[in-house]
Amino acid sequence: MKLVGNWYVPDYEENTKTLSEVNSENWRCIIPLEKSFNYIKNFNSAIDVGTWIGDSTSILCKKFNNVIGFEANPDVFECCKKNLSHFQNLKIFNFALSNSNDVKTLFLGKSTFSAWINTLSKDQLPNTHVLEKQINSKTLDSFDLKNIDFIKIDIDSHEGYFLQGSENFFKNNSPVILIEYKPKVLTRQNILMPDPIKFLNKIGYKIEEQVSNIDYVFTRN
Repeated sequence: MKLVGNWYVPDYEENTKTLSEVNSENWRCIIPLEKSFNYIKNFNSAIDVGTWIGDSTSILCKKFNNVIGFEANPDVFECCKKNLSHFQNLKIFNFALSNSNDVKTLFLGKSTFSAWINTLSKDQLPNTHVLEKQINSKTLDSFDLKNIDFIKIDIDSHEGYFLQGSENFFKNNSPVILIEYKPKVLTRQNILMPDPIKFLNKIGYKIEEQVSNIDYVFTRN
């Protein structure tokens, strides 16, 4: 890993735009998170699904009593762990959250900020990824978490599979949700993945606010 400004990133992170954001700490997650906080009643426990190097996670650690983070890329995970080592209220796990407990292939784009789990056959793959990594996945249900007040979900078009692996979680929890939703990127997945918006509507969630061009806040009464 290498130090950029005050943050560690993987050695192979070379994207100019990403490095500039890290160096300036002008995080794109700040406004969506702050707007999400307006809908939260209790700030006890939060989950960050897709921590990256810890930008959003650090904000959550300052706001909530307890934070649980998940990062799929092992290199990014190590950076996140080092970047946030001073937070005593954080537990972070090196797993992709999906609909099964197994091994998957993670594709990395031009930046570590853009990574997605492959679900397509070889003849369907777009020639846009730079690196591939074998990673471990788990369902959120396998962690048996309760009393969660907020969850941020940003896992580059895998959100529908994550939700499939979280059905029991949502029977016991009704957190405010901040989720990234890119309809165009859903083409990376096959037809078996549920549409995240429709999935959340089906279990009683509604959109409260679109807080950016790709981020939505959901609540459930």
